[in-house]
Amino acid sequence: MVGIPCTGLALTSAIATVAVGGLWPTAAASFGSAADVFLQGLLATSRYGAAWFSWAGIRMATPDLWELTALGAGLIAVAQWPRPRLRWRWIVIVGLFMTASVWGPVVGGGTAPTLDIVFFDVGQGDAALLKTPSDHHVLIDAGPRSPSGATAEFAVLPFLRRWGIRRLDLVVVSHSDADHLGGLPTLLQAVRVDRVVHNGRSVDTDLYSQTRRLLRRNGVSRQAAHRGDTLQMDSSIRAEVLSPSGRSTLATENNASVVLRVGYGDVNILLPGDIEKAIEQNLVRTYGEKLLGHVVKVPHHGSETSSRPSFVRSASDSTQTHAVVSVGHSSRYGMPDARVIRRWRRGVRQVHSTADRGAVWMRTDGKEVWRLQWQ
Repeated sequence: MVGIPCTGLALTSAIATVAVGGLWPTAAASFGSAADVFLQGLLATSRYGAAWFSWAGIRMATPDLWELTALGAGLIAVAQWPRPRLRWRWIVIVGLFMTASVWGPVVGGGTAPTLDIVFFDVGQGDAALLKTPSDHHVLIDAGPRSPSGATAEFAVLPFLRRWGIRRLDLVVVSHSDADHLGGLPTLLQAVRVDRVVHNGRSVDTDLYSQTRRLLRRNGVSRQAAHRGDTLQMDSSIRAEVLSPSGRSTLATENNASVVLRVGYGDVNILLPGDIEKAIEQNLVRTYGEKLLGHVVKVPHHGSETSSRPSFVRSASDSTQTHAVVSVGHSSRYGMPDARVIRRWRRGVRQVHSTADRGAVWMRTDGKEVWRLQWQ
């Protein structure tokens, strides 16, 4: 009731400003000021409305066809309330549709369970969500934060809300750089987080201090991960920590990244954080062909400091591997490096970039890997 008149008056005033601007500057300034007043009124309506009436909002995952049909039948039942016979018929129909929405996937679920990983489009940073066959959710990194806010608020949280994900069983922070840790404070205030795994290194930044305070306040358990550790995600999932070794006290923050190899069936997913050439060489010497991943996140956003030829050869297969670059569009850091991308393209089946078509959603049944076209 307040917002619609403000919108109309602001638009009318703005049109009048443009119409008379070249003929009568004084009148144009008056119309412009009026447009600003009405726009401020619209913004205030939105702000106070959200603050005062948020309790009346209902958040739900995107409903399926059965749930939408049940909702429509429910509206008809309400419309037929004065007619008891019709009312109860439609209530019964609502019950049937809701029952079908619950049992339909169970009865018709002949497909094999899958492991999904979504590489979010968070610009110059990393954030990826694993959804296990038993419906557990693991977030690897949380994207960057800038003075205008955390990209997790605009990329990660809307996805979680759309699919009804209210809890993260595990968050893995590969390292404490702002483009990986930046979104975690936002997520800690919006969803339940059960456990956080990190590289065990503390850094002297406001972001790191704020994150630690929120973790303590929310009672979230923390664990430092080192080579040889396994992370409990799902009974059907193998999650191994390949790095850091625990002895690299002189390593840079990038080289101290937690490197994960997640296995499901015959398929491996390699998540190397921002490691650079020295750690890549160490991994190749230590694991050799065991580094092979069917989905590989390109280290350090495709920077020239990473992706040595020996690492690319060990981590990829030209007929099976999908490489994913998590990077911002027209990155001012010169990422991804063109030579690095050519190197990966020669060694893998396909290279996907979040800068090209947004978030990359990969799925595997434990035998094959494919990309979902979901947007």
